[in-house]
Amino acid sequence: MPDTLLIFTFSPIQSFIVEARRAQDLFMGSRILSQLAKAAGNAIIKEIGDENLVYPADLSNDTPNVLVACIPDDRVLSTVESAEAEMKKAWEKYVSVAWVSISGFSIPSDDMWNEIWKRQTKPFWQVFWASAPMVGGDYRTAYKTARDWLNTVKRSRLFDSEQPEEGRKDSLSGKRTALHTKNFSDARKYWVHVTSTTNLFASKVRPAGREMLDAIGAVKRFSSNETFLSTSSIAAAEYLVRVQRNAYKALCDYRDEIRKQFVEGNNIFEPGQKAYDWPYDGDLLYKETLTAKRLKDDYGVIADEEKLKSCRKYQEAVYDSPLLENPHKKLGEPPKYYALLALDGDGMGARIDSLLELPDPKSAHKKFSEGIGKFALQTPSTVTREFLIYNGGDDVLCMLPLVYAIPFAQKLAEQFLELTGNTASAGIAIIHHQSPLDAALEAARSAEQAAKRIDDNKNAVCVRVFRFRTCETD
Repeated sequence: MPDTLLIFTFSPIQSFIVEARRAQDLFMGSRILSQLAKAAGNAIIKEIGDENLVYPADLSNDTPNVLVACIPDDRVLSTVESAEAEMKKAWEKYVSVAWVSISGFSIPSDDMWNEIWKRQTKPFWQVFWASAPMVGGDYRTAYKTARDWLNTVKRSRLFDSEQPEEGRKDSLSGKRTALHTKNFSDARKYWVHVTSTTNLFASKVRPAGREMLDAIGAVKRFSSNETFLSTSSIAAAEYLVRVQRNAYKALCDYRDEIRKQFVEGNNIFEPGQKAYDWPYDGDLLYKETLTAKRLKDDYGVIADEEKLKSCRKYQEAVYDSPLLENPHKKLGEPPKYYALLALDGDGMGARIDSLLELPDPKSAHKKFSEGIGKFALQTPSTVTREFLIYNGGDDVLCMLPLVYAIPFAQKLAEQFLELTGNTASAGIAIIHHQSPLDAALEAARSAEQAAKRIDDNKNAVCVRVFRFRTCETD
């Protein structure tokens, strides 16, 4: 009979997620963490049965990194050990898949490269857990005790001594040694060599040493075939729909011209869309992309002025296409800004405390978890999965075309309230599609916190706009 309450969690979380240069990194960081938590959750269920997993109510959505369960006292340690072991297996699977994928691109490696890889990919996740007996079935006291103990353990955690990271640092974290070989001790020269001598798409690693990956970054880039749209594709997504409706032939003509001038049987512009009529990244819909400097820096493409001029002509034909509903108005250029939306339940700790005061706190907590699970289950159909980065419990993170940001934030908040009886607040950052991703994340989280500071029951949205400035010239 379950007579002990267990709270299980792990870290790092935020630092792992925010180490991202592009939307794909952010998506994969969130996906990996969710899968690690799901592996731990499945291990707990295998030990005690899914009816004793209180939070989350089930593991069908993105799994949060905090798990609450009721288990027999004599199986606490074995359950924690199983959960940690399954987490380790899940992580090692991502590492193994990335290794095989990298090998398939014939990326050069040697003993030095392998040493960096093994050092950086060894399981570095710190597991924290606390348990408390449910004396006489007292779920309320056990939960509060375990939560307090867990907070104490996390504050007093010990850090393993780490080997110093020397040399050039990777582009995603800026703090770990970038992968390189003995012959290329300068990591930048190594990655210049890699991107110029292998068939890596620019979506994996930007050419000419503009990106240098460490092992963790490489796992994010190479461990899965799941893809996420670039910030440019997201900013232009709603525009592309309008183009397909109003200027289908002009779009196809532009696509064919890109293929004629640059692709020639080897798709250097890896597909960013699934649609046949526009299989490329949304970046190529922007006028400023069609310059010699941008194509070289971002794609490693050498473009002479004649090729560029020809492509620009077809691109301009898209811009100049009239709208079917208003022939006097042209399509024009795509929006240059997108929205990063972060939504989170309000006062979740206080809500759980209130549930603990009910006559049957365990059932109340479980029912609340089920409501959160229902919300997470329907979020992909609200936001559409192609824009959804993370959907774990009461926490949602997505990238959206500007026109969807406010309506989606409102709809998500309404659904959360309906299914959980709890309000949710959102932060929206309006960011240029070429702005650094870390700035976008910081802005969205900051806006979310500002929304949560509203005293009147929160249930608010805060929007922050960051204008993009550049001094680059072609």
